[in-house]
Amino acid sequence: MFQIHPILSGVPASFLFLLIVSEILPFTRFQLFADAVRATAVISLAVGTALAFISGYQASYLAGDILPPVNEVLSQHHTFGKLLLINSLLLLTALVLRKVATRGEIWMQRLYYISLVLEVILLFCTGRLGGALVFEHAVGVVAPCARECSAMPASPLSGTRASRDP
Repeated sequence: MFQIHPILSGVPASFLFLLIVSEILPFTRFQLFADAVRATAVISLAVGTALAFISGYQASYLAGDILPPVNEVLSQHHTFGKLLLINSLLLLTALVLRKVATRGEIWMQRLYYISLVLEVILLFCTGRLGGALVFEHAVGVVAPCARECSAMPASPLSGTRASRDP
């Protein structure tokens, strides 16, 4: 079955990059676009994070019966993904409150920037754990040549199956 989680897991990183760029725009000649780009990036970040979380939760059946150390990494990845989703919604709320606040807007601005920094940290941690699941533990990876490799002749030198690599 085709998995969409690997594609959707890159969406929050893309919109977080766009959000950081939108924070730099007021200091350039493109300052007129800063608010629109920022709002679009935060909304897209929240939606993209929600879609990535839901697709990851849906893809968790691929893990099957895994060893306890790998299960611990998977559990941490899930926890950080949940925290990332919650923080994305907090970031969206802080941006809205920052724009509509009549009093205490400095506190809303601080909440916004704190949640933005936290979003970067959570995204890196979630991505690192997801990368460890795939590249170190091969969770969700299907061997592409299982039938072909079993049909290869045995190597005369080692007594094992021959390698496809020259």
